[in-house]
Amino acid sequence: MRSRWGRWHGYMEELEEAMRIAGQHLGEVEKLLAHAYERKAWKGAKRDSADKEIIRRAVDIPFFRELIEIANQLDSVEDIKNAGFIGREWRGGEEKDEKLSVDRGVKIKPQPDDESPPNTEGPSPEAPPARIVAAERALQDRTRSLVVVLDNLVNSRNVSAVARSIEALGLQELHVIHAAGPPAMERTLTTRSERWLDIITHRDGVAAIDALRKRGYKILAADFGDGAAEVEAVPIHNKTAIVFGSEQLGVSEAVRNAADGLFFLPNSGFTAYINVSVATAISVYALDRRMRADNLRETLSEDEKAVLRPAWYTMLARGDKVKEAEYISWASHPPAIAMADEPRAEVDVA
Repeated sequence: MRSRWGRWHGYMEELEEAMRIAGQHLGEVEKLLAHAYERKAWKGAKRDSADKEIIRRAVDIPFFRELIEIANQLDSVEDIKNAGFIGREWRGGEEKDEKLSVDRGVKIKPQPDDESPPNTEGPSPEAPPARIVAAERALQDRTRSLVVVLDNLVNSRNVSAVARSIEALGLQELHVIHAAGPPAMERTLTTRSERWLDIITHRDGVAAIDALRKRGYKILAADFGDGAAEVEAVPIHNKTAIVFGSEQLGVSEAVRNAADGLFFLPNSGFTAYINVSVATAISVYALDRRMRADNLRETLSEDEKAVLRPAWYTMLARGDKVKEAEYISWASHPPAIAMADEPRAEVDVA
């Protein structure tokens, strides 16, 4: 994302938050008034004219009048839905876009016959570089047992924020359902954490859920519907996919109907709305702890780690060919990591 969009995003996000707070307050007041004045019992012209009269009075308020005038100038509601979309549009019959971590690294070219063979006897330094240790620590705790699905989020910045959170928490896969196309990642939010993830964007939500279910995942959607359980109590499985819907409407009806269960985050404050990226991080942390405690969380297989290592190691070299050769020399003999005992020093891998 170009830096010149910074002010645009800042303005939009703060205004959105203010509108959500105002909208929540207006909604609560309307419910109280409707109950007090028995609106449901109104009949005839009194019932039929109520909504129009609310809009007429809203037009008298400058802020609402300007929004209504702009909305009237648009050709369709789709113009509003996709106005803030930043990414690329779907191409023709394209239904899925895969950005895999293993494809992001520098490709290791096979050496010609007249060159010396690569070092297969293990690395020469006695101690592995700090970045290699960091990569191995991440690999040892990586999981696909828990994956996140984002269902048509309006703000692509939230997709970026979710990517950063789940990478930090050790997840490997992020699935994004978006009818407009694959959203762009904003590096000021991801800090390039998307490089270490498998990000799969789907055009159709039901197809995305079906694909996950065929891989053995149970689908849990964040929703307050009937039968929903608190995140700490919702049934979990050794393969669990959690779905979060758009900031405005929640999960789509089709995805909700396809889910195996519903869950929610309980709140005890006055604020009912929690940003979707925050809600995702809280839910992932809570479910990940539960899966660890119940021995449901499975880390990547040794074959998966062996495939990811060359890609990750080359990315850590940042284009430095000397470091790349040094790091790759560790790929066949990675350092052993004692997860419980290793000190977690800060290492710059951005």
